[in-house]
Amino acid sequence: MHFFRNIFSAAAANRRINRPSGACLKPTNLPSTVSDPTAKSGVIQPQDARRPAATPLTREARELLDLAHDAIIVRSLEGTVLFWSRGAAEQYGHQPTDAVGRRKQELLHTEFPCPLKDIESELYRKGRWDGELTHTCHDGRKILVESRWALNPGTEESGAWVIEINRDITVRRDAELALRKAHANLLELSRRLVQIQETERRKISRELHDEVGQDITAVRLNLLTLPAPDSTSQQMRQESLELLDRLLEKVRSVAFRLRPSELDDLGLIAALRSTLTRSGTRVGFATEFHSNLPDDYSIPPDQADACFRIVQEALTNIARHAAASRVILRLDASQGALRLSISDNGLGFHPATVTAARSEHLGLTGMEERARIANGTFQIRSIPGQGTEILVTFVRESVVTSQQPG
Repeated sequence: MHFFRNIFSAAAANRRINRPSGACLKPTNLPSTVSDPTAKSGVIQPQDARRPAATPLTREARELLDLAHDAIIVRSLEGTVLFWSRGAAEQYGHQPTDAVGRRKQELLHTEFPCPLKDIESELYRKGRWDGELTHTCHDGRKILVESRWALNPGTEESGAWVIEINRDITVRRDAELALRKAHANLLELSRRLVQIQETERRKISRELHDEVGQDITAVRLNLLTLPAPDSTSQQMRQESLELLDRLLEKVRSVAFRLRPSELDDLGLIAALRSTLTRSGTRVGFATEFHSNLPDDYSIPPDQADACFRIVQEALTNIARHAAASRVILRLDASQGALRLSISDNGLGFHPATVTAARSEHLGLTGMEERARIANGTFQIRSIPGQGTEILVTFVRESVVTSQQPG
């Protein structure tokens, strides 16, 4: 920045600019065709543009500008090139002898992000403009440039002029686009993997619950229908029945953890309520479940799966680490967004500490990843000694309310 400030200072000194301290800088050579909304305020006073523009830079200034790698162009307000740096020649392929004296638009065929008159108005109002432009090089290539314009009000002799600093960011833009595409592809792959995982979980859960569970029940019934045994056989039968009962409960528990049948048969709310109740009974904490979702509220399958898995993992963490006596689960819809909250009154922790050691807390990482895959956001609020809350919010566009026939 000091480099270009020195350029302006050298150019101004060479022209012996003398003006009262604090006076507004007023271009003396603004084209009459430019409509400037600030002209009435006295910041800009368009005047006769027919006077030929003089080269505003000293030889020292031109030599300094030629040292820069960026393309630097000095032009009149009408667009006539007054100076074309070596960086500009390298970037665009036009030599200074071919560029100076021609209109910049004829050389570069600039594509603007908004109407040119709006850009010029901002330039005249603020004395500068920053943005991205598309230029066409001598060989026909189109490049994206990061462009910075600065207005110099000039003098009565030279008139106002503009210096442009254009940096080619085509490679950077292409890399950013490629990175965003790769990120989108990775997100879609993760989403697909989660879908496949849930499909397999559903299949295995059904097989355990319906087939293995039924076979165990059948064996148990067969034992009960056997003739009355002697005392030794009776004891063995009773032990076998108890063993089958425990095995059946384990099979049902595994099937539920894989994927509860309520999630597919009765919906998310029933599955969450059942999971919360089971965890509270097993671990020994009181539970509360609240939801304001109407009966006709439909949740996309990927978000329903994400909600259930996040609650499942959160309850596991609470059982292992929180030492909580109460857990509250809320599922609400407001302003078109779906919000899931799991809070406890346990030990709590410093979120920054957990974030710094995220690799050691794979449960939190998994919950955050599931929320992100389902197009949601994930937050942790915790204070040591005051409990923890996990808040997941799914964006409005992904929440669907089913239409009931009228």
